[in-house]
Amino acid sequence: MDWAKGSDAARGARACSQPQTAADPGMGPGVLDVEGYRGLLRSSEDALDAVDRALVQLDEGSYGTCTECGLAIDDARLEADPTLQQCARHDAAATDAPLTP
Repeated sequence: MDWAKGSDAARGARACSQPQTAADPGMGPGVLDVEGYRGLLRSSEDALDAVDRALVQLDEGSYGTCTECGLAIDDARLEADPTLQQCARHDAAATDAPLTP
C-alpha cells in the first residue's frame, strides 16, 4: 500500500465530513450554508402551519372569512394565496400598508 496515497485519501475523507459555510472557498455557487437550510426549514414550517390553519377553517366552515372582522375574503386573493386569514383591509393593517377603502 502506498502510505502517502492512503493518507491523502484519509485527509480528503476528513475534509468532506467537515461542515462547510458560505465562506469556504470550496463551496460552489448556489450551495446553501447551514443558516440557509435553517431558513428554508423555517419557511417550510410556516407554510405548512398556514395550510393547517386553512384546513381547520375549512372543516369549521369558516374558510374564506377574515379572522378579524368575519367578512368574506375576496376570491381573487384566495386564489392567489389559499392560506390567507384576513381580508385586504386587515391584512394591509397588519403589514402597515395603506388601507384600501
